[in-house]
Amino acid sequence: VRRDASRRARDAWAVAGASMAVTAMTAALAFYAVAKGNEAALMRGKAETLVEFMLTDLKDRLEPVGRLDVLESVGERALAYYADQNLKSLDEEALARRAKAMILLGSIDFRRNDLDAAREAYEAAEDATGELLRRAPNDPDRIFDHAQSVFYVGSARFSKRDIVAAERQYIEYLRLAQQLVATDSKNPKWRLELAYATSNLGSTKLEAGYYEAAIGYFKESIEARRILSEAAPADETLAFAYAYALSWQVYAEILRGDFRRAITLIRRQMRIYGPAAGSQSENYAVLDAVVTAERRLGEAHLWLGEINEASAAFDKAATTADRLLRRDNGNANWHINASHIARQQSVIHDAAGDKAAALTAADRAVDHANAAAKSAQGGEWYVIVQGIAIGHRMRIGYDLEGAAADAAKLGPLLAKALRKDVIANGGLIGLGSLTLALHERARGRDDLAAVHIADGVMALEAAYVKTPVSTRTYLAALYFEAGMPEKAAPIMTELERRGVAHPDFISLQQRVQRVARN
Repeated sequence: VRRDASRRARDAWAVAGASMAVTAMTAALAFYAVAKGNEAALMRGKAETLVEFMLTDLKDRLEPVGRLDVLESVGERALAYYADQNLKSLDEEALARRAKAMILLGSIDFRRNDLDAAREAYEAAEDATGELLRRAPNDPDRIFDHAQSVFYVGSARFSKRDIVAAERQYIEYLRLAQQLVATDSKNPKWRLELAYATSNLGSTKLEAGYYEAAIGYFKESIEARRILSEAAPADETLAFAYAYALSWQVYAEILRGDFRRAITLIRRQMRIYGPAAGSQSENYAVLDAVVTAERRLGEAHLWLGEINEASAAFDKAATTADRLLRRDNGNANWHINASHIARQQSVIHDAAGDKAAALTAADRAVDHANAAAKSAQGGEWYVIVQGIAIGHRMRIGYDLEGAAADAAKLGPLLAKALRKDVIANGGLIGLGSLTLALHERARGRDDLAAVHIADGVMALEAAYVKTPVSTRTYLAALYFEAGMPEKAAPIMTELERRGVAHPDFISLQQRVQRVARN
């Protein structure tokens, strides 16, 4: 009995020992799993923090550097991190970061003139931020993130000249901005969003030819940004946002012909930029706005016939444009500015009688326009600039052989413009119709010249009150070439009243006066 009891006791201790060993092993494995899980969670948290840094602080620091390839690598690395994960398993913060990466890549496509790719990226971001907002409709951060996506989709539509769709997006952006301000009316970030939204709606009015309405929106946005900037004088972001708001009113004033007002606003804008606009500045985000301001300053002076002031402004603009393109030669917007600048310099050289310099500058204008328009997905504006550059070169260095090659390129661009919105395409329609008409006359084909003149007159007459001053100048010239000086006269009187003394306008006046004397 004692031996059996002892054996059972030994067996019990053995079972208990084995059980304890298994329990200890299980506990050790559990501890190891928890430790590894914690380590994985810690590593994942660090990775998420790094991605957040890449899409916010790092992106903001790289923007002024002006290198699209570096920014693109940031966005691609962020998306690659999420590509290996099940999107359905991502939490809300991870989805929000992925949307930011899509917006970054869309912005890069936008600057490279691939507008369809940009729109697709923006719309993917909009879908994600819209879903996040539906889950938390009162969360200010979710409202803000979705507002950014809505805006960027609108900007892509705007650049493709789909103004109706763009305005729809901008109205929704305004509603979201108002919702943000309602959550905290003192938050400067939310108030700045409202100022952005107001300016965006102004841009749609401007492109539709409603200059007064557009300027009303721009002034509202300018005042809101001025108040924010003056309340935080050390905040460069607010100061630069204020300066950029002025640029939209400058654009509107030039289109409607108030060139003195435009000059005043540009000088105000440049004072705000301060050293960031200087020759030693490495802030390429600011220089991007500065080159446009310098170019528009030159244009305003040129329209007023102030050749020396215009020449000085264009020289500065050309230097800035060269710096930008040396930084990133793939930026389509920078090529567009360079094309505008070179074309206006060509006008000045031509007015001074230096045909060789005028033609050299005209060639540069065409080269830059071609570089911007090379993408098959390019926006309508890029094609317009390309057509205007080609038309200008035909007029400056006219010879039948060279003009024939340019005419072969200009003809299809003009035909396309005549089928589209006259307000946006008016400059190309006016210059293209006039240039091709004179070309056909030089070839002895007066019948084709008459067709070009009639097409241009019909298109520009239909939208006269909404067309910019520059387009009206072309209409006056077309009337004159059509043998209708009585129709050209009131337009020229209106332009004189606005102080227009552009070299092309002065040349037209002189021709009209010679005909009148004969």
